[in-house]
Amino acid sequence: METPRFLAAFNPPGGKVTRGRRDVTNVPAQALALLNDPFVIAEAKLWADRLVADGAASSQKRIERMFLAALGRAPDAGEARRFEATAETLAQLHGVPATEVLSSPAVWQDVAHTLFNLTEFIYIQ
Repeated sequence: METPRFLAAFNPPGGKVTRGRRDVTNVPAQALALLNDPFVIAEAKLWADRLVADGAASSQKRIERMFLAALGRAPDAGEARRFEATAETLAQLHGVPATEVLSSPAVWQDVAHTLFNLTEFIYIQ
């Protein structure tokens, strides 16, 4: 059985050989895979589509739910402010009016993609 292409960057053990402990690796290809791989982008889009359909009352509430889903915790005050500012900036970059931020899949896809690339999401600590 062949390893999925996306996971190949993360140095998984082979399917035919057992290993008691995985090698510890951290290479540029891993960060690039999380930024550019079609699988990651598609997952961010899928999550964004669900977020837009959830009917959140505010960006703050949506960001809190995203943190809970991705990291198992609520954002601290600084993180919440930064992610709200990021959503506003992304809306401007995508040409989305401030009144339509909550209904913009493009904005929330980028926010989800950002969460996928947080160190806390990537590594077990």
